[in-house]
Amino acid sequence: MSELTVRLEAFGRGDHGASFVFADPVREIRADRPDEVSSALRAVERFTGKGYHAAGYVAYEAAVGLDSAFQASDAETELPLLWFGVFETRREYDPGDIADVSFEDELKWRAAITPERYADDIARIRSLIEAGDTYQVNHSFRMLADFAGDPWALYRALCRSQRADYCAFIDTGRHQILSASPELFFKLQDGRLTTRPMKGTHPRGRYPAEDEAFSLSLASSAKDRAENLMIVDLLRNDLGRVSKTGSVGVTDLWRVESYETLFQMTSTVTSEVRPEVGLLDLFTGLFPCGSVTGAPKIRTMEIIDEIETTPRGVYTGSVGYTSPAGEAAFNVAIRTVCVDRENEQATFGVGGGITWDSTSEDEYQECLTKARVLSDRRPEFALFETALYEPDSGITLRDRHLDRLGRSARYFAFPFDRQRIDAELSRATDLLLAPQRVRLILEADGDVSVEVHDLSPPGSYDVAVCPIPVDETDVFLFHKTTNRQVYERSRAACPGMDDVILFNTSGELTELTIGNLVVELDGRQVTPPVECGLLAGTFREALIEAGEVEEAVIRQEDLPRARATYMINSVREWVPISVVTTTRDKTQADTITLTAGS
Repeated sequence: MSELTVRLEAFGRGDHGASFVFADPVREIRADRPDEVSSALRAVERFTGKGYHAAGYVAYEAAVGLDSAFQASDAETELPLLWFGVFETRREYDPGDIADVSFEDELKWRAAITPERYADDIARIRSLIEAGDTYQVNHSFRMLADFAGDPWALYRALCRSQRADYCAFIDTGRHQILSASPELFFKLQDGRLTTRPMKGTHPRGRYPAEDEAFSLSLASSAKDRAENLMIVDLLRNDLGRVSKTGSVGVTDLWRVESYETLFQMTSTVTSEVRPEVGLLDLFTGLFPCGSVTGAPKIRTMEIIDEIETTPRGVYTGSVGYTSPAGEAAFNVAIRTVCVDRENEQATFGVGGGITWDSTSEDEYQECLTKARVLSDRRPEFALFETALYEPDSGITLRDRHLDRLGRSARYFAFPFDRQRIDAELSRATDLLLAPQRVRLILEADGDVSVEVHDLSPPGSYDVAVCPIPVDETDVFLFHKTTNRQVYERSRAACPGMDDVILFNTSGELTELTIGNLVVELDGRQVTPPVECGLLAGTFREALIEAGEVEEAVIRQEDLPRARATYMINSVREWVPISVVTTTRDKTQADTITLTAGS
């Protein structure tokens, strides 16, 4: 039994209340056939009644063993329909204390469905909706990858990409379940039952203004609200089967929650369970969650079985725990990978709710958005601000720097205590007697540090246009972070230059690596718009508000006719630059523009 491993971890809002590792296993409980599911859940109840803890999963296809009216794939697989470990102890811990695990494998995920088959499936579902068979169908497909690496490292990479509340790592020997789910199936505590279905998705924006616009777009989407409300009504009915009469209620209807790569619309349904209700009753009454079936549940599960070509397995099932005190918490197993160690294969399910208004193109794109959790390998990084300190006036544009830091902190979910940060800045600079460059650093855990450096003397500033475009969808271009790989690569491509001018995949100039670009064209001082893929500098922001600079798209062919070209930032302000045509030897390079900064 010693090889069994179960960890349940909360990285987001912490609705679990804690992260747990389960230790000292005494028993495995599993069900391999539908007719074994109910007896297996009764066995879990017996062990928790004796003071043990139980943690594990219930696969989607286990639903057939809970209600004979349900239909699901009966394809034979090596994965049990239900698996729980029974443990003597459950230890609470901080998952942030676990040493960071590096995951370097590049998995080649492939969809187990063609785009043409996907479009046919959506068309078929819409025809069934038109015929009145169903209102909404949660359609899904599997993605596969060859994998013989470290499942724990892959799990931690998923957690870093998602930062969700209901993460789980289960190692049963042959199979490993790696769940980075943000969705609560149900939580039972002190007789109060809570469920929080997710229905409605939108990608995150690249920068705060775009992010807010996308959030508002999801919040006001009639289609997403209708889908969400449909599932809320279904769950209200399900909760009524196990709850005291009149206790079922809805709170936080259509709430938009943000995650690393996307926004999700959630609603919360609560009730008071009847005293005789146990774990088997909860799963019989609620499973599978309506957000991953559709409505009405029985007919829609038949449609899913008819259309989907492979079993779902743990995906859209549930992972969680139950304790001797009668508390329980289970996720909806989305954003979940199942690893088969014997076959060296990883499986990931992805899908979405299909209604009459759905289009195959939009729904497929939504699936790709959800699958980004597999490929987003966001590095560890800190946020920082670089500002000028003057003895007579203090830190230049202080409020603008703190405002921008706060916006990025909220975007990346970094703790941000403005009062504390302000105090740290004052402590580090109040006794300085000469102009200095000040660097304020905010770590992901909220730690703050301040560095003070001498100013570099002004001099000539020769730059070239970098030959490598930047990807304007890269969020790190829009925030000042210690992840400067793009800028370092760009500078390395132009050796001998003081800096480089960047451009995006559309050929639009964006910025330099340490400042914004301003070009004087036709009597106007213009700077590229933020949406081109650049950091909105504080000095740039002040100049735009003062009417001294305006936004306009600039292309490389505009540079030869520019009357003046500048690099601007809050430390050096206006720096005239010379744009050269080659980077082999800047002392011999032909000059396109040589400005005097007038």
